[in-house]
Amino acid sequence: MTARFVNRVRRLDALLAKIPCATGQPADHYPDVRVLLARLAHEYTSSKGATARIRMLQRDLDELVRQEHIAVVNPATKPFRYCRISPYSDDAIAREFTIRQIHAACSELIQDAPLSTLLDRFGSTLSDSLLPMDRIRILSDGLRLVPASVRPGVMSAVLEALVRGTTLSVAYRDAAGKRTFPLVHPQALLQRGPRIYLYALKEDEEQPVRQYALNRIIRATVGSADAKIQRDFHIDEAIRSGIADFASGEHVLLTLRARGYVAELLHDCALGPDQKFVDEPVDSDFDVCVSAVVPNTGQLLRWLLGCGDKIEVLTPVELRNVIRAQAVKAAQLYESDLPPTAE
Repeated sequence: MTARFVNRVRRLDALLAKIPCATGQPADHYPDVRVLLARLAHEYTSSKGATARIRMLQRDLDELVRQEHIAVVNPATKPFRYCRISPYSDDAIAREFTIRQIHAACSELIQDAPLSTLLDRFGSTLSDSLLPMDRIRILSDGLRLVPASVRPGVMSAVLEALVRGTTLSVAYRDAAGKRTFPLVHPQALLQRGPRIYLYALKEDEEQPVRQYALNRIIRATVGSADAKIQRDFHIDEAIRSGIADFASGEHVLLTLRARGYVAELLHDCALGPDQKFVDEPVDSDFDVCVSAVVPNTGQLLRWLLGCGDKIEVLTPVELRNVIRAQAVKAAQLYESDLPPTAE
């Protein structure tokens, strides 16, 4: 939602407040364009002069007539005078325009666009709309872990470096506990599940773009030098290719048989845009056979394992073997009774 749109909503709201309700008075009791312009001179300003201000006001009056908030008292004579035909409400115009903006945004979206994309259309002025954000939520499909803690000052330093386009000096502790103190060149920021990652070039390297978990940054200081930009790196492409899931960018043709809720899920939410969905034979243990080209990532493996006996991976064979080995290891853990607990 643009600032221009929000300003017009407020202007129409102010205009409606200056138009009296219909009470059966003579026509000259009700205001015309010039009277309303005098009452709302602070709302209708233009560097192009009085004629432009009148045209702006007339367009707003026409909009209120179209929405049936006001009516022309004397349609047979000029100047037209206006009365209000609906009870005035502070939110009446804002609500109507918010609804129109929603319809416009939805009509521009592709069919499979998520709710988050729609909300992004409203941008930074979301708080000025009447969308009931206290009743709209977006949740991750995975287990919702408590987000990893980011030390005070780290987030603000990272964001400042991205805004300024400068380097960032960090003290970093890796998964093994080793501390390093690299100078990095920020490229992008991504929240993946409960962790936030900084994509950056390290020191004088031209590649690769590395991932730094913000919760492992002990401290960060914004530098004064311009950061190098990896022209071939694009965050959206990194997500699509699987690099954001620590993959090499390799894609594989995944073929699996599915049943139960997983079959229903994949019917509604495809693995990819090229997914093929074929019914299994009547005597099969599964409902459908599904195939699609997907990034070969750890996230894919975790999702497949999480589907349990509701799927059987057919190809690639290497992935099928990995899942079989993982399933055997997991089954072995449950072959015996629970181990004795410590007193």
